[in-house]
Amino acid sequence: MADALREGAELMTSTFAGRSFSRLAAAALLALSMLSSVAVQAQTAAQVARDWGLVGTWSDDCSIPASRQHVWLTYAVRDGKLYYEQELGDSRTSSQIASARLRADGNLEIVIIFSAISPPQTRLNVNTRDANGRFRTLISKNIDTDEHSIRDGVFAHNGKQTNWLSRCSRTGS
Repeated sequence: MADALREGAELMTSTFAGRSFSRLAAAALLALSMLSSVAVQAQTAAQVARDWGLVGTWSDDCSIPASRQHVWLTYAVRDGKLYYEQELGDSRTSSQIASARLRADGNLEIVIIFSAISPPQTRLNVNTRDANGRFRTLISKNIDTDEHSIRDGVFAHNGKQTNWLSRCSRTGS
């Protein structure tokens, strides 16, 4: 790639109608190199989630089977796309995660599209993790209305802190 950039610069520094285009060439090369580095760094939501350690099944107590009172969460990758699944014992929901990004503070921000609920919503969740590999949700808010169900790690409806979730094997469900 460096050779191609050099050749492009040599061509662009030649004169055209008596003018030198070396500055234009330098600007074009700089823009091209910046774009190529951004493209190399771009990751899918599934890649970001895998790198952060989110993919898998989670619960606050893996010894208790999933039920309506004890929900298990699964972050799964299917066909290169990331999904958020809630296992409720007698039923299961699945919602696509539109994006995932690592924030400067090390927390993971995900945007989940809940199309099966009425009315459909898109929620932004921010998860944090501890040294033991557990995670908890610090923020969950409806992007369209800014309504928070979780703010600063506390549920809006009852004032309780969100639970730390541990990775579970599938044998407990």
